[in-house]
Amino acid sequence: MNTNNYNFIVTQNLNPVAPMYTPGRYGIIRFFGLIVLTAFFTVSYAQRSIIRNIEPFWSPDGKKIVFTSMRDGQSDIYVMNSDGTDQKNLTHHPAGDSEPQWSPDGSKILFISNRTGTGRIFTMNPDGSEIMELTHTGVLEFTPAWSPSGKKIAYASTYKKNTLLYATDADGSNSEQLTIAPANLSSPIWSPDETKIACSVGHGEMFGSLIIDLASHSNEFVVGEQVPVKLIGWSADGGHSFYIESSVNGYGEKVGRIYCKDG
Repeated sequence: MNTNNYNFIVTQNLNPVAPMYTPGRYGIIRFFGLIVLTAFFTVSYAQRSIIRNIEPFWSPDGKKIVFTSMRDGQSDIYVMNSDGTDQKNLTHHPAGDSEPQWSPDGSKILFISNRTGTGRIFTMNPDGSEIMELTHTGVLEFTPAWSPSGKKIAYASTYKKNTLLYATDADGSNSEQLTIAPANLSSPIWSPDETKIACSVGHGEMFGSLIIDLASHSNEFVVGEQVPVKLIGWSADGGHSFYIESSVNGYGEKVGRIYCKDG
């Protein structure tokens, strides 16, 4: 296995995707027993149904959770208290809204919506007011990510049959293309000092992680395996990045392996 200076941490029979963890100090990654929280369910007594909610994202102070739900017939952005109470629909729009994220200071929520055509990037206040479209390219954009300072947003954008990575100021100005070579790029993650961006990449039968140096625009393909790879994030000092590798064992079970890259 070509791990390119990645150290194996743990393996578990699971469907491995990027885990959400509560905010905390000391760079501790808090996994829920490796049962990854990618969806949660609520019961609607009025509709006599169980509702699936996805894409939960903690507020910086840990008091709120923003998430995506289809309980009203379309994909909308909701917010609730961390204990599940006081659930509110923030978008109330017949178009599809998804991928919500709190800004680092908690003053804005970033999300994707197709209300003006293809999926584009929007922001709004935590109460759902002042919805603003940031990108006007006319192509599909997805997996946006705030920089740690909240001043920049990185995102993937379609280019013919592939995707490229871009970064823009938080108000949508000064958009900059970060990658040139065509590949399937997604899920950008900023380093804590904002000097690098890591993202998931697929090209042909190869899957891996790409680390982009924003000063030199040089790219480092740090993992190359013929299995799906999902980035988790960076350590607090920016010296380590983490990813999950997904594969199928001899029994047909999905197996997740977590690796850490030194240096």
